[in-house]
Amino acid sequence: MSDKHSEDIVYNVASKELILPADNADDDKELQRAFRKLDATLLVVLILCSVLNSMDRANLGLSKVAGLENDTGMSGGDFNVVVSAMYPTYLLFMLPSNLVLRKVGARFWLSLITIIWGIINMSMAFAKNKTDFIICRLFLGAAESGASPGATMLITLWYPRNMVTSRISIFFSSFAIGAVIGGPIASGIIKITNPRFKSWEWIFFIEGLTTASYGLVMFFLLSDYPEKSWMLNSKEKALLKRRMEQDQAEGGHRAVNKKRIWRHVRDPLIYAQALILYCANYGLNTILTFSAIIVNSLGYSASASQAMQAAP
Repeated sequence: MSDKHSEDIVYNVASKELILPADNADDDKELQRAFRKLDATLLVVLILCSVLNSMDRANLGLSKVAGLENDTGMSGGDFNVVVSAMYPTYLLFMLPSNLVLRKVGARFWLSLITIIWGIINMSMAFAKNKTDFIICRLFLGAAESGASPGATMLITLWYPRNMVTSRISIFFSSFAIGAVIGGPIASGIIKITNPRFKSWEWIFFIEGLTTASYGLVMFFLLSDYPEKSWMLNSKEKALLKRRMEQDQAEGGHRAVNKKRIWRHVRDPLIYAQALILYCANYGLNTILTFSAIIVNSLGYSASASQAMQAAP
């Protein structure tokens, strides 16, 4: 950097932050490098969390073809009731979960709920009947409810508006990765012959343990705001903070009030987007839960049915 630009930089001793002039054009490359760092760390951490979320949702159907229904005495529509049990609490706790996230911070809350839903998945390895599974699934819905909305909110805090859409698209696309790799992984897990667990119980235990362990890793890798990031140096933090402030100024900061909320409630685009998301989730969750079951009903073995779930 030239001497002129070096003189333009001021160090705030009190806040321990660099203050950069708004017209320093040479900082563009460093700002882009900072965003690439975010893509390689923050975004990857959230993507891996989404992949594990997808795998955990799929393991119920993958476990059924491995003998879950027979071993737990389910019959008729019992399995469908168990599948549906998580969604009432998922919807009920989605808003409260994100209100808590705003209070305690994304780093703590996203890590905590990831650990919790991993432990709940592990607990399903010890379920003995339909009632046990329904209780676990109710708690699972409450724990998972804040994951995707919370990750989306975290992305909006780290990226300007012109970059948010692409990052959120990548994040939600990663959910399909869990569907691709979950089946083959379960196919390998059920080959474990340790008598301590049945084959389907190993699926819940191993995948739940993996998720809970990853939740601990998330706590050390995530940060609530760019200025608290461990992955950026002082100048990159200052550049990113200035860019986000500029983005907010361009968009116009508007306080949340009843009038603004009511305007959004009446906005038909909100309901159109909700319908699109509903249709997408309906199809994806159906594939995650029932594709292996359908393939198994065609006469394929449990292992083959699980492996072929990756095809759709």
